[in-house]
Amino acid sequence: MKRKIIVIVLSFFVMSINTGWARHRHTNLIPVNVSSKNLPSISVAKVNSEIAGAVTIGVMRHNEQTYSYNRKLKSTSSFHQDTHNITAGDIFNVNAVKDYERIVASELKQAGYKVLGSSSSDDLFGNSSAPVSTRYKIGAIIKQCNVRVIDDLFSQSQTEFNMEDIQWEIYDTKIKKVIHIAHSTGWGRHKGIAVTNAAEEAFRRACRNFLADQNLVLMFEHNR
Repeated sequence: MKRKIIVIVLSFFVMSINTGWARHRHTNLIPVNVSSKNLPSISVAKVNSEIAGAVTIGVMRHNEQTYSYNRKLKSTSSFHQDTHNITAGDIFNVNAVKDYERIVASELKQAGYKVLGSSSSDDLFGNSSAPVSTRYKIGAIIKQCNVRVIDDLFSQSQTEFNMEDIQWEIYDTKIKKVIHIAHSTGWGRHKGIAVTNAAEEAFRRACRNFLADQNLVLMFEHNR
């Protein structure tokens, strides 16, 4: 009877930690394809993050079971869990941001947009070197995220990353102002201790969810 109670408690623990994360797994929309709409060209301005440096965005947990035997072959076991904080600096650095910008350009092309290149600037749209022929610039601000690396019951590590809130902005170079703001989320999972891989997957899904919004296409059609 005691053994059954332990199994039930363990199962409940595993399910309870996953409950708050499950809703993001189903937000995996398909971008609207605009290849036939002849929309003006677009470039990727910049991906920024409001979360940086030593800010903790998640926890890495590692479970360890230790067994020992005495001379009478009687065994004893002990359970130990190590934790380690994951900071924003581990994820949002110069190289990672460039990867995110390449993801945005790739997803735009996949959705049928004419992408003429990316720009480089200190802020989202200021002092950029985007091509003159680019009508629109797209920028993204990562406003909220969290991550965890955990072991399951078989001590197999997995990394889960939530892009809880990404703000997307479309800048019109013709009238020199932001004409569209939207938000999206994305969720990613990767086997092993792979925070960067899971973060990129979550960001890619968030980008696709943004491009799946029909209001974005209507905005481009209205302002062309």
